[in-house]
Amino acid sequence: MVLAVTQGGIAFGGEQYGSRLNVSIPFEGSKLDKMNAYPTFRFYDSRLGIQSNGLYSFWNYESCLTKYNCKVQAWGEEKPALVVSNPMSINDTWSWIHGREVSVVPGDNYTLSIRMKINEYAEESHVVWQAYNKSSESWFPLEYCPEELTESMKWESFRCDVVIPHNVEKIAPVLNAGWSSVQGKDSLSWFDDVSITNSGDPWLLDATIKLSSIPANLTHPTSMAFLGPDDILVTEKDTGKVKRVYNGHTVDLLDMNVANVQERGLLGIAVGSIENGTMPKYVFIYVSETRSEDGEDSLDEGTIIGNMLYRFDIVKNPVTNSISLTNRTLLLSLPSSPGPYHNGGPVLIGPDKNIYLATGDLFYNFTQASNVPHSLLPDGRGGILKISQDGIPTGKVLGSTYPLDLYFAYGIRNIFGLDFDPVTGILWDSENGPAYGDELNLVEAGFNSGWKQVQGIWEPSTTKFAGNKNLNDNMTINPNSYLPGNEVLTPLLVDFESKGSYLPPVLTWKNPIGITAIKFLNTTSFGEKYTNNLLVGDSWGRIYHFELADDRRSLIIPSLENNSVINESDDMRDSIWGQNFGTVTDIDIGPDGYLYILSYSNGILYKIVPS
Repeated sequence: MVLAVTQGGIAFGGEQYGSRLNVSIPFEGSKLDKMNAYPTFRFYDSRLGIQSNGLYSFWNYESCLTKYNCKVQAWGEEKPALVVSNPMSINDTWSWIHGREVSVVPGDNYTLSIRMKINEYAEESHVVWQAYNKSSESWFPLEYCPEELTESMKWESFRCDVVIPHNVEKIAPVLNAGWSSVQGKDSLSWFDDVSITNSGDPWLLDATIKLSSIPANLTHPTSMAFLGPDDILVTEKDTGKVKRVYNGHTVDLLDMNVANVQERGLLGIAVGSIENGTMPKYVFIYVSETRSEDGEDSLDEGTIIGNMLYRFDIVKNPVTNSISLTNRTLLLSLPSSPGPYHNGGPVLIGPDKNIYLATGDLFYNFTQASNVPHSLLPDGRGGILKISQDGIPTGKVLGSTYPLDLYFAYGIRNIFGLDFDPVTGILWDSENGPAYGDELNLVEAGFNSGWKQVQGIWEPSTTKFAGNKNLNDNMTINPNSYLPGNEVLTPLLVDFESKGSYLPPVLTWKNPIGITAIKFLNTTSFGEKYTNNLLVGDSWGRIYHFELADDRRSLIIPSLENNSVINESDDMRDSIWGQNFGTVTDIDIGPDGYLYILSYSNGILYKIVPS
């Protein structure tokens, strides 16, 4: 027997499915209970310690009759299943069932498995993971599994993986029958064997490499730097601590007072180059600093000193092998307001021995560095700054007066990754868009990333732009519109008397992944197939592997027709190299030539070696 539900007239709202209906049909004593007509719904989460068969997706029968003129029927079928029927033949008039909500762990990888079949009239039938954004207190579609089906199909099984974004705390499956392709004929979709599982363990696609974790006892780590083999400095965002992880031990080296609301905190660390096996001389730390204690900004914004870049001397005790960070020297004092978002954080020592510090726009308070003509002068926000290890501006690309002379690049909204191509010596970055347009960029002197006039290849709506609202329906989409010299775009961009120039992204995502750390594999440890290729992390726990084209200014992505624009998540399926790493905040190559991954949400430092 099969439970069939007929319902029409609920429209798909783009960002989420219209009015949501939690369903709990009363089985006991009912005709449905006697028929035993229900499919299998399972949920298993090893991290949360949950195992349940209660993920039912049935209508509340009485409510269904009252509000939607539904009817329940028994259908002759070889196996119990849930059937969703829609008599409507108008495009985008959806018929769907919202499943029971379950709690999930942000950053973890979950697998949705489902068995489906559809009749010849079903148009765009599918299953979608509905996710609850705790910040905006709203539901939105996270992943389709499978994508919309439009042809008659007998029973077929599907499996899809998704990493839970950092701001999502619960999910639910939505079973959607789409609409009918022929007036007067019902669209029918059968759903069965729905399961959601999570093992909580990261994995790598390549069996020739091996993954392990380094015991370190970390809390929300953001960045790492190497003092030597098996000797790593790690920063913790909210505690303000710099920890030394070495030879199986973890010790606190430094404890700073940090503002830690949202994206503020202890954000970046770098050390001078390691030469001839000696200990580096300096360590550089980028921090949102408060006056007296951690987290003061949650109560009083006036306690924030600023986003500060400090230099410390590294002093080693030759007898005990212990080290200390001394002689704190302020190199840069930068704005930290309005915030608390888009502070940037990556600190990198370039091949030229200069410091490259990435800053964000501090959440929509714009200057000319954010391409707002006739607005505030640049003040260190929204760019990549370049100074010597003594704090002397060495960028001087856009001008010779402070702070304009700090800028190496500008037009940056929110940035989490920096690295130099070891072959060309050119800097690359990774940038987050609002609700579209994550980017990978080539960053040469004077690079203008385009924000806020353009993000990715899309122009934000000038009338509806507000905060982090999803603007997919309010954007101009034209990859050719934003090439240098474009007559429409050029007047909107600030070029600082032709000293800066816009360049489109090497790669951009229409639907953002929360792109984070990037790293060129400047090592031969993993063989020729990886040497000098690019790894990219994201906030969903994925790590992507990209080969570069011969000119090393573009990427080779076999599953992508247009090698610069990712429209759907499936476009990246062949580039996923690892999953379930939580929010990846740093990727680096150690002095031993091996790969290290830092996970913010898992609080784990991973090591990857050849197997």
